[in-house]
Amino acid sequence: MDKISLKKLREASIAEFEEANVVWQAVWAALAESSTETVTAVSQAVEATLAKASTQVALNAVCP
Repeated sequence: MDKISLKKLREASIAEFEEANVVWQAVWAALAESSTETVTAVSQAVEATLAKASTQVALNAVCP
């Protein structure tokens, strides 16, 4: 992988981390008073979505 691709991947990873952090903060704030079952279901949905987004960001960074 060349330096430009590595730089793009690093930048995308940082942006993805920041976005994921915002999502998690919002989820936990919204679910602070919810049941354990609701929190678990939402957590799993968010994790699946973030995993899919992570794959897409990495692909976009490597193959623009």
